[in-house]
Amino acid sequence: MPETKTLTDDEILQGLKNCDSNITQNYFYKYCRLAYTICDRRYSLHTKPEFDFYSIAHEYYLYLLQKNWQPLEQRRNDISLEHWMMNGFRFTTLDLLKKYERREKVNLTLDENIFETPADDDFVADYREVIEEICLKFYKHDRKAQHILYMKTNGFSGQEIARELGMTPSAVSQRYRKMMDEVVIPYCKDLYSGKISASERLRGRVYFDTDNLSCDMDIAECDHTKIYREYMPEPINLSDRRFTPDNITSLAENEIFVFGSNLLGLHAGGAARVAHTQFGAEWGNGDGIMGQSYAIPTMQGGVETIAPYVDKFIEYAKNHSELTFYVTKIGCGIAGFSEEEIAPLFKNAINLKNVCLPKEFCSVILSEE
Repeated sequence: MPETKTLTDDEILQGLKNCDSNITQNYFYKYCRLAYTICDRRYSLHTKPEFDFYSIAHEYYLYLLQKNWQPLEQRRNDISLEHWMMNGFRFTTLDLLKKYERREKVNLTLDENIFETPADDDFVADYREVIEEICLKFYKHDRKAQHILYMKTNGFSGQEIARELGMTPSAVSQRYRKMMDEVVIPYCKDLYSGKISASERLRGRVYFDTDNLSCDMDIAECDHTKIYREYMPEPINLSDRRFTPDNITSLAENEIFVFGSNLLGLHAGGAARVAHTQFGAEWGNGDGIMGQSYAIPTMQGGVETIAPYVDKFIEYAKNHSELTFYVTKIGCGIAGFSEEEIAPLFKNAINLKNVCLPKEFCSVILSEE
């Protein structure tokens, strides 16, 4: 068995700048894991939401990418790249810890303030009713989102919710903060400032009442598993499938290149670079359809943070049967995940005739059935 070549620090740095996935996985994540182990012993990171290894490692990687790797180029000559990078990871962790501690002290989220201030019972009851409206109006197809909002409103901790839903506390925290920032707080501001009238609220309640469903809603829509069982096509054998080619250089007009990205939309290497240079991916946009490409964010934490974006993509593919989607091995390069970790996220796409998956993903999915 041939001996693996040992790379110099300069060769490693050049590989990172070139977005070489092998060097990134074998050196960047290796050094970061060593640093995480040390920091975890001191700060008990594993007990804090959003402090899993991948959340911090991805934060550090994107920081270096934005700085064009200059923090590593400017290291002292007497310090190895490994120790310099481990120090960088440590300082990234410390910065995140400071922000986390400030959030914990201030408690700015709307529902936490409600239950910490001496609000009367009517106000608390009304707020809970508003949360119910929001769940039905904005998250009627998303059971996990509903559970997170309901349980948070009723005083459950992130760890308790994570155990109940089979998620990590980090994923719960990220999902909750996103819903609060994008939906709950703006909706409550409009509601309590009078921009949403009582009649509009009433119409919303009538529309989403399961006893008075409008003709374009079916109660089965509330159960994704039931819909999948009843309406999915017959299973397709692995030998009958078309797979995503290893190298895609051109597409027909109705074909879409699906790639792994980051939420900052920095399409610097791998399939993301191909999507940006050849298929219309926009710099600064890391999510969704762009030209003949579709971005799925993979560098914001663990696998559980990728799942909602994969589900969103699958729903988009179902609604656009006129298009053919070629899914690349998202998350298995720079993001650092294995095929065994990412492939199961695409289980509900295995039988979609307009979605081509990598052969490795299909093999993993079918081996688990």
